Amino acid sequence: SYLHSDLGEVYQAQGKLDEAIKEYEAESRINPRHASVHVKLGSAYQAQRKLKEAISEYKQALKIASDHGQDYAEAHNALGSAYEAQGKLDDAKREYRQALEQWKKRLAVAQASDEKSGIVQAQNYIKELENKLR
Repeated sequence: SYLHSDLGEVYQAQGKLDEAIKEYEAESRINPRHASVHVKLGSAYQAQRKLKEAISEYKQALKIASDHGQDYAEAHNALGSAYEAQGKLDDAKREYRQALEQWKKRLAVAQASDEKSGIVQAQNYIKELENKLR
């Protein structure tokens, strides 16, 4: 169960970022190899303009995914956003390109299995990332 993560999402949606961070940190202690918790924690830090901490969490999520032979488009996108907020546009574009490639792969899988919701989701992310890379 990811009780702390779920509670963190509720707090973050309410704008209670300190409480959200405490819950995400508790979840990451319980499930340290759960990459999405690090993305959520990074998102909360980024909302507080703590970009260094956010970038560290996004990188941790990518490392966990990589250790499992996976990539993580959402973490690349989030990391790109943090770099963009820092004014590091080359780094941001590199991460956005990584996310774009992953979403293109997801689109191909969704199309092959005729998964309508997956196709729409992938198409929306691809369009958003292509706009960021212009």
